[in-house]
Amino acid sequence: MRTATVLGLLATSAPAWAEPEIPPRYIGASVELSDGLAGKYQPGFELQVSPHEHLELEVGLIHHKIYGNPFADGPAGEDSATWLVQAGARAKYPFRHVAIFAGLGVIGGPNAVSAGCQSSGLIDFCGDQNGTLVYQRWDRALWLRPELGFEAGFAPVVFRITVAPLIQLADPDQVEGCAECDHDEQGSLITLSLHGRIPL
Repeated sequence: MRTATVLGLLATSAPAWAEPEIPPRYIGASVELSDGLAGKYQPGFELQVSPHEHLELEVGLIHHKIYGNPFADGPAGEDSATWLVQAGARAKYPFRHVAIFAGLGVIGGPNAVSAGCQSSGLIDFCGDQNGTLVYQRWDRALWLRPELGFEAGFAPVVFRITVAPLIQLADPDQVEGCAECDHDEQGSLITLSLHGRIPL
């Protein structure tokens, strides 16, 4: 009888840490660092809303490097930067202080990349890659971003990591150099983010 009484008291007075810390519905904001789109440690800012325990909607901005045209002189040949718009939806499975999720999103905005190698000097620094340099520019690039991720924390702060392959849906508006060379514009995006949330 005494054992049953003690177990009953423990069940009715469980400590706060035993309760789910990730709110089922919330609004939130996050800061992030991404690696893989164009350069390392690109900052970003996001807003989220979770109307249901297993659904999160997100919209935000990510800083993006635009490579200059190696075939051009002046400002056109210089690197620059911009902000890309991204939006997505995630299906989530929370469990106490952690959650796993899978989502689908898009990233859009201007983009320019150069790849390959070109050497015309007395010393060939490119080897069998010589002559493969190509420059590609998009006025409005559009990436599809399927993702998997994991988050953990204590309300109202959560740490999250996501891994997302990137699929370029748009054709470049400008191509210079070795247009027939196969320079795949796909890639992957790894993002670390810190979230603040307010329960609804």
